[in-house]
Amino acid sequence: MHKHRGKSKTNVTAIDLLADEAKSATDGSIASIDEAIEFVNESNLRIAPLESHLREAWRVVEVQVIGNLSLQVRFADGVQGMVRFEPTHLTGVFEVLNDPAFFNQVRLDTGVVTWPGELDLAPDAMYDEIKAHGEWVLR
Repeated sequence: MHKHRGKSKTNVTAIDLLADEAKSATDGSIASIDEAIEFVNESNLRIAPLESHLREAWRVVEVQVIGNLSLQVRFADGVQGMVRFEPTHLTGVFEVLNDPAFFNQVRLDTGVVTWPGELDLAPDAMYDEIKAHGEWVLR
């Protein structure tokens, strides 16, 4: 059976192929994304949708505002905890979160905590802190 970076060809994701395409571009075996697509089509690979990559444990499945500058989150594997923003963190792009009406517009977009204007939080860092300490404090 054909293997792709240690995976059977039925478990190859689009991310695996794109990563290899970028690597291959440096060694000359695949010169363009069109050639990579052609390779995939000719190889009859079953490619998992990109969203399957977001089934990682750190994918957020629930978010709720629980107070001033505080969120409660739950991850795909059941880990849950609090995210707290300290006022000292609310500078630059995060300054808009000082407005409670804006802060309350929090939502999930493919497993990521986000606000309007493409403002989001890194779910993997959030997961690691909450799993270890029960909360993630952004200072």
